[in-house]
This record gives sequence, structure tokens and C-alpha cells, in this order.
Amino acid sequence: MQFPKAPITFAQQVDLLEDRGLVINDKESAAFYLSHINYYRLGTYWWSFIEDHQNHTFKSATTFEQVLNLYSFDRELRLLLLDAIAQSLGSGLFLPFVIKEKCKTCP
Repeated sequence: MQFPKAPITFAQQVDLLEDRGLVINDKESAAFYLSHINYYRLGTYWWSFIEDHQNHTFKSATTFEQVLNLYSFDRELRLLLLDAIAQSLGSGLFLPFVIKEKCKTCP
């Protein structure tokens, strides 16, 4: 299988984002996060900050920190929700709810 795009380094990813208008105050830190989170995973979070989707350019004054904060908020929220679900499963509250919903016609 051939890929149309050649892979680029994390530093080159940072430069690409800057060329597209993303404000990056700490290039080293941005490269670190890109290496640990992934360019495409973060891409789902910067999608709402894109002004021109055809040319992949960012809205004016959008910062890498804003994107990272959105990612961090979403991650923490998912962890809290998963913890709440696990607690409800562990306390036995979830099973009666499922049975009740599945057996609405049961006596």
C-alpha cells in the first residue's frame, strides 16, 4: 500500500501548524504533546478552530494551548463519566435499571 503523504517529524508538524495559522508559544512543548497524543487525535479537537477547512487554516489568534485545553477537558470528562459508570455497576444500581428497561412487559 502506498501513502500519498510522506511522514514528517514532530518538529515539522509544529511548523506545519504554525504555517496554517496556529499560534504556538512553546514549540518544544507542542512537539512533546504531538509525540504523546498524536497529530490526528489532536486534529479532532482543533477542527472547531479551523476557519477554512479546504486550506486547513486556523481562525485568527487560535493557540495550541486552547486546543490542548479542550483535549484535556474532554479527557477528564470521559474519565469522570467512566468512573461514575463503574461505580454504578459496582453498587448494583445499573443492573436493576437494565432489567426494568428490557422487561417493560414483564409482570
